Amino acid sequence: MEIISKNTYYKIEDGILTIAFADSKNPNPDNYLILQREVDDLEYYYYEINSQQYSGIGGFKKVEIYSDNYENQRIN
Repeated sequence: MEIISKNTYYKIEDGILTIAFADSKNPNPDNYLILQREVDDLEYYYYEINSQQYSGIGGFKKVEIYSDNYENQRIN
């Protein structure tokens, strides 16, 4: 899977890492991916794709983030 993101959000709060990618800077984007995991747990990610209806735990073995520039992020 490859996602080109025009808006990326990152935070660590209460031991939880959250990374969100969206296709626009709109506060309610049509297409987005949210990944969350405990900072010390490298195995299990919570994910949400475009809706809580398409969410779950697991399904991602590895997350690598590459930046071609400051505006766009790509996740493979």
